[in-house]
Formats: sequence, structure tokens, C-alpha cells
Amino acid sequence: MWKMNRIMTPLLRVVVAIPFILAFCGPGQRAASAYVMPAEQLVDRMTKNFSHIETLRLTEWVHWVNPGDGSLLRVFEQKLGFKSPDLIHREALPVTEGQDAQPGLRPEEIGVFRRLLLANEGESILSLLADLGLDINCVAFTRTVGKVAYRIGDRAWDSPKLLIEKARLIPLMLAYRAPTGSGARMITIRFDDYRKNAGGWYPYEITLAVGEIAEYRRFVLECQVNVPLGDVVFSRLTAAHAPPPKVMTEEEPPSPADEPLKEIIELFKKKYR
Repeated sequence: MWKMNRIMTPLLRVVVAIPFILAFCGPGQRAASAYVMPAEQLVDRMTKNFSHIETLRLTEWVHWVNPGDGSLLRVFEQKLGFKSPDLIHREALPVTEGQDAQPGLRPEEIGVFRRLLLANEGESILSLLADLGLDINCVAFTRTVGKVAYRIGDRAWDSPKLLIEKARLIPLMLAYRAPTGSGARMITIRFDDYRKNAGGWYPYEITLAVGEIAEYRRFVLECQVNVPLGDVVFSRLTAAHAPPPKVMTEEEPPSPADEPLKEIIELFKKKYR
């Protein structure tokens, strides 16, 4: 019996110590110590990937898709010119090709995401994100399409947000609310098929969804960086942001319909004082 106690006592100490060892050295502790960059630093590093793109000429093949059943509604070619930090030139499309291709939004508004892919100051992009309704004070890690990413913005699925790949610090997804002809809708842009060019990285596939009413899949056919754009007329890429649905706060005056209820509450307070 004495020998058994001598064996069991050290073993018991080891068993008791295991939870404490795991708490300080286990994967949970490593995850807790992972550093999440603030939005200012994160955006500044992201913009460096596009800091050499002063001008850009794109030829895109656009697939207009019905998001309901995935059927192809229209296919057309689009030629675009961009000048840093926020200018766009879009060649006019034949009516038969471009009619209603972007319902309810001007190209300058629906293309505001292009500013992320041009030479820009980090502070300017941070201001753009705030204008689009992102909570730039909310930064966390997340995972999307099998990649670890930083998330700027709230985690709720319908909240404005920007996902930035952790490994290469390039944008993967941008979502925000924008006013359309049929009310405010969520605009979601996904950036895929990144390739290296003279100016750094550029996505050769961009999917843009306007709520559940339209989806555009853009495939880059030609990408020319820092080439002369000639004497063309530019428009400014503006941020069209629709605020979230209004929520009643305590400071707001009550509705007239609430007055009878308010009077009843006051009577109960006086009665039971």
C-alpha cells in the first residue's frame, strides 16, 4: 500500500498540472496572443500593394447574371480608364449591350471599389471606408474561402465590411449599403484571381452583387498599368452610402400612440410609491 502511494502521488501531481500547462502553452493561448493590426496600419499596408498604379486601362468581359437561378442575362465588353486617386473614364456602350446593365446606380457609384486598387493614401481609403458605413474601430481575424483574413467592420452578415487577406494584404471582399432605384441594397464585391503586373497585384476576376437583383462577373481581358489615357473626360468615383435602418433611441420623442401607455405607467408609479 505504501509503495502504491509513492507511485500515485507524483502521477496525481502531473494530472493536476496538465490543465495549467495547456492554459499557458496551448493553442488557445497562442490564439489569444495573436496581434490584430489597427485599421489605420492595416489599410496603410494594403494600399502599398497598389501604390504604383497611377493610371490604369482595362478591357473587361462582363457577365450579367440572374442571381436567382444563375442564368446568363447578357454579356458585353467594357473599356475603362482610371487615374489615381479617384477618376474613371468609361467608354459608352451600345444601347443593346449596356441597357439596364447596372440598375439604379451610376457607374461612378457602383465602381467606387476601384479606388482600393489605385495608388492612394491610406488615410484617404480609411475615410472612404467610413463614408461607406464601415465601423473602422472594429477589426478582427476571420476566414473566407479557405483564407485567413482581417475584417474591418462588424461581423454581422448584413453589416458593411472589408476583408483583407492576411498573407498578401490584398482586398478579398467589400460590402456596403447603397441607395438604388428600389431602395437601399447591399453591394458586395469579391476580388479573385490576383495576378502580378508592373504596378503590383490586380484582381482579374471581380464579382459585384447588388442585393438579390443583379450580379456582374467581370473578367479582365487586358490590363495596362501607367499608360497614357489621352484626352478623355473623367468622372469622380463617389461613395454612395445608404445609412442602416433607423433604430429608436431613448433620446427620441415617443410616438403619440405611446401616450396612453405612458399615462398608465405614471399612475402605477404614484399608487405604489
